[in-house]
Amino acid sequence: MAERSPSARTAIPVTRGWHHRKRICRLAEKETTLTTKSNEARARAEASFRKEERAKEGAKATTEYQANSRMIREKTERLKALRLAKEAAEKEQAS
Repeated sequence: MAERSPSARTAIPVTRGWHHRKRICRLAEKETTLTTKSNEARARAEASFRKEERAKEGAKATTEYQANSRMIREKTERLKALRLAKEAAEKEQAS
């Protein structure tokens, strides 16, 4: 039997039956399933990341809100003390 060149081997048409198409379909389904699982995992990871970011931003906003509230209370107390001192001074001058 004579050896064929590589180009001669590729020139021979290969007919494949239904079993080959079925196998390719199964491989494509597996690839689709893996891709879908990969996409789902990525989506879950991104959702988890966004959730953590929202939690961090929420904690930061809460801290800022509490700091602002504390500053307003301190300012109000200071202004009230000044007002009471002024009223007391005016009352002394009037007497």
